This record gives sequence, C-alpha cells and structure tokens, in this order.
Amino acid sequence: MRKKPEAEDRFRQILKVAHLFYEKEMTKTDISHEIRASTTQVARLLQEARELGFVRVEFTPPRLDELGEQLKGKYAWLRDATVISYAEDLVFLRRMLGKAAADYFSAQVAEGATVAIGGGDTMYEMVMALPQTERDLFFVPAAIIDSGPALTHIDPIVLLTLLWVRSGRKPGQAHFATGLPFNKPLSRQKLKEEYDEFCKRRAVQEALAKMKQADYLFTSLGCLQPDPAYEQLAPRPHKYLLENLRLSEATLKREGVVGDINYSFFDAQGQTSTDWHIFPSIGVSQAQEMVKAGKEVVVAAGRYKLASLKSAINGRLFNVLITDEMAARELLTSE
Repeated sequence: MRKKPEAEDRFRQILKVAHLFYEKEMTKTDISHEIRASTTQVARLLQEARELGFVRVEFTPPRLDELGEQLKGKYAWLRDATVISYAEDLVFLRRMLGKAAADYFSAQVAEGATVAIGGGDTMYEMVMALPQTERDLFFVPAAIIDSGPALTHIDPIVLLTLLWVRSGRKPGQAHFATGLPFNKPLSRQKLKEEYDEFCKRRAVQEALAKMKQADYLFTSLGCLQPDPAYEQLAPRPHKYLLENLRLSEATLKREGVVGDINYSFFDAQGQTSTDWHIFPSIGVSQAQEMVKAGKEVVVAAGRYKLASLKSAINGRLFNVLITDEMAARELLTSE
C-alpha cells in the first residue's frame, strides 16, 4: 500500500486539532492527550490552521441595546438603532460596524425587496460579512459614477457585484450602468451638463428607474472632516472627484458642506443644493424621500465621522442607524 505524503498527514492533523478546539471546545491539554503531543505542539498546529485559512476567527460585536433605545427615544423617527461597543482600532471598529450592518440585513430585509448598496469600506465589510446563500432580492447601486484611473474608493458597482455573487448570482438579480469616465477637469455646471446628457442613455435611464424603486438603502457617509486618526488610515475618496470639478475641500467647506451620502453633498442641517448634487445617485433628496415614504435607509458610520452623522440626523437622511457607543453618546447629548 502506498504511504501517504507527509504533507497530507500534516494537514489532516491540523484539521483534526482545529475541529477539536473550535468545534468540540476541548482544551489544549485535552487535545494534547488525544493526539499524543505536547500543548506547545497543539498551539503550533492551531496557529498553522489560522495561517493556512482552515479556520477563520469571527468577532460578533457586543450590542448596547439601552443606548439604541435612548437614540430612538430622542429621535422618534428612527425605526431602529444598533449600537456596538467602541474600539480604539478604527479599522477593527469599521469591520464591526460592517458586521452589525450585515446582521441587520440578514434579519430585516424582506424577501422580494429591492436593495440599493452604497460604496466604501464599511459597506465592503458588510457585504463580506453576509453569509453566502441564495436570496430572493433585487440589487441596485446607490450611485453611478466613475472611480477614476487610480483607485481611491470602493465603488458601489463593485459592491453590487460582490453582493450579487454572495446572493446566488441569479441572472437579472442586479441592475446597473457603468459610470461616465472623466475626460478632463470641468466646472460643476459643465460636468452636470455632461451627466445630464449621459443620463438620457437608455441603459442609464433603466438603472436610475430601478434605483428609485429601492425599498432599502444600505450606505455610509462621507465626511470632509473625519477624525484625524481615521484620516490617516483611509484614502480621500473626494480628492479625485474634486480635482475633476476644479474644486477643493476648502472650497466646499466655505460653501458650508459637511459631508455626503452617495456623492451628494450636504450642510450642517443635512440639506443640499443643486450645486452639490451632480452625479446620478440616491443622494440627499432621495434618501429623505425614502424616509418619508417609510422605506429603510440604513446608515453605518462610527464616531470618526461624527460631524457627518450629526448633520445627516438633522436632515433626517436615514431612519436606521448602526453606530458605536462613543458616537451614540455624542448624539444623545447634542442639541
């Protein structure tokens, strides 16, 4: 009989140890007796299991239900509020906000609904935290926009594709149109004229019509003045857009802009103007309309985007909030 390769035996042992530790919840000492090895060897095998991808450690953020209820009490139009514990590691916090958004998605989104998805890192974490299973849903992007030759932001179309794949990749389950590539820097008026012409195309009109039918919108917020620690971690998605608008963040700040929802800018009161809504998207006005219509606009954002959160609440741009403890306490004490 052929002797099995050493690597194959090693993999089998690694898998067995991982199963005993993570599934059977045996101690390392008990496992060492089971496989006749030292606890040090067991620890090494568990480490290999993680490094080889045999095991994936998944965190479930603790929820602070009382703070969520307090937020709903203060902002009576909030349909739901999920508050998780704060983490100083902002990348980890963002991942946990995405996980909380995925949990909300799985529990609350009704079958047969149309779901719009925004772009960015938090929404990426949400999509990747969703279990891969067939879903009776229809998906649309929250914006149709060109990301530019150098990637600085996770585009809604990318997340739409991932969401479609993780939901059974059924033909016709998602609808989108590619964005209009920038040719050269233009004034806001000129660029708006180009996009107005672009939106006359049949494929774009169909996509926009589907976007208006969305029952749920899952998105985060852009912030012109995020927490300095977060700013060091994340690329500035506005930079490329603003360069092609012959604008700067300083100019927008002077005009009163605080942040954006799906590339639609808003001020401290959560209001917008035609000068701030250039790209085809489910922006400020449509988000407000969805809230008024009783549809769900789900925003996931942490304290690192507090200025945008406060402004979006002022404008009632969402009715479901997923945030962290620090942001929740700030929102509860703000006027």
